[in-house]
Amino acid sequence: MGTLYRYEMKKLLSQKVLWIALLIMTAIIVGQGMTGLITGNSDLLKKADEISGRKVDQELISEIQEGNRLDDYPVMKNLWMQCIQKNDLSGVDEQTLYSSRLASIEKQMNTYQLSDEEKEYWNAKDEKVEKPFIYQREDGYSSLFSTVYVVNFLMLLLVGIGVTGIFADEKRSGTDQLIYCSVNKHKIFGAKMLAAITEGFGIAVFFFVLVMALGIGVYGACGFDTQIQISIPCCMMPITVGQAVLIMFGLLAMAGILYAVLSAFLSQVLGNHSAAMGVMVIVMILSMLNIPENIRSISQIWRYMPGAFIGSWTFTDYRLTKVFGHYFNILQMAPIVWGLAAVVAFLITKLSYNRYQVKGR
Repeated sequence: MGTLYRYEMKKLLSQKVLWIALLIMTAIIVGQGMTGLITGNSDLLKKADEISGRKVDQELISEIQEGNRLDDYPVMKNLWMQCIQKNDLSGVDEQTLYSSRLASIEKQMNTYQLSDEEKEYWNAKDEKVEKPFIYQREDGYSSLFSTVYVVNFLMLLLVGIGVTGIFADEKRSGTDQLIYCSVNKHKIFGAKMLAAITEGFGIAVFFFVLVMALGIGVYGACGFDTQIQISIPCCMMPITVGQAVLIMFGLLAMAGILYAVLSAFLSQVLGNHSAAMGVMVIVMILSMLNIPENIRSISQIWRYMPGAFIGSWTFTDYRLTKVFGHYFNILQMAPIVWGLAAVVAFLITKLSYNRYQVKGR
């Protein structure tokens, strides 16, 4: 099994198109990540450091408003705008800021058609959020939130490029029957699927490490313990920026594995490398479609598509799923849904693979 696995990994990694695509995608991510250095942000970072550790209360709000200095604090300006939900920030005070945040959340909950019981679930979570918020500079970590959406789609394409030929290429060349005659079919399948999953997971880890290295390299490593509300004010979960980043890593890793299993499934069922890759592109495009939120059931199911799911907006999706009398939020449900989807795709792939061998002979 170990020899077969290494052989399959070597085949996957020997594809020139994979490395060319990886190089192009790396250049795209690096270019986006280096924007902070190119535009020059050292002065803004120094100013942000001066107020780091302070409460976002009336004293700090008044201090920033004096001399119209809000533009010197982009993160603070973004926080205010997300709470107030308008561009005119004149006359903002502590009471207005936090009451407007709750009003904005209530409006979004009504859009999602949440019940009173579901609202109580989130209100209980929000009571644990420290207020007034404590500002700390967290740019190095929160930079992930602005790039993870693009990274996710690049990962889908790269995994598709690397894995969609894992079964199809042997069918096209006619070497599959030769292999079946000399090696146990169950070991071949296991080695191929393990290699595909390894590649999907490896690509996710590479992209995550790359994005975080760029963010920390440009902005610094401070702010891991900053409350998430500084970056995403309407999040009602009492978590830190660092915890949110780790959640994003977990989602990326699971998505990479799901993409790999889906690519292998399409490779086996369609038996054509190009057709399988075409379906992966269609999946990516479909993920971009926006189902109206007032159509709750359909939009909530659609939202679990990894391409539409992974992003900062996930932390402000208040829709819940009730299972055996207990509510699960969208971050808790996604791993379950993706895990079940991966298992189903895996089993169908195995069934198709076994039947194909009998038919092929």
